Amino acid sequence: MHVDGILSCRSKGIPDKGKLLTKISLFWFEKLIHIIPNHFVTADIDEMPDEIRQYKDLLAGRAMLVRKAQVIPLEAIVRGYLTGTYTVIDDFRGNHPVTKIRMLQVLFATTK
Repeated sequence: MHVDGILSCRSKGIPDKGKLLTKISLFWFEKLIHIIPNHFVTADIDEMPDEIRQYKDLLAGRAMLVRKAQVIPLEAIVRGYLTGTYTVIDDFRGNHPVTKIRMLQVLFATTK
């Protein structure tokens, strides 16, 4: 399942979900720029057009300016396992909301 699909399933929502997804995108755009050019221009609202800057308080950390680009159809499948006291089913049932636990501690047990 797509990460955004998992995060959007929560009925209460994920606080700062847009900021999290933007940070993930920025990480990969910056990490891979030496391998393949991308459409990213800036995430700094002050460097965006006036029409965008007027909404700075609303968009800061959750918006990117990009160039129009041709889509390259690419799909990546990432598999991992959650162990310990946390499971996705528990999260959906509301037993262990993801926002109240430290995911890194939960996922650490499955690293190699």
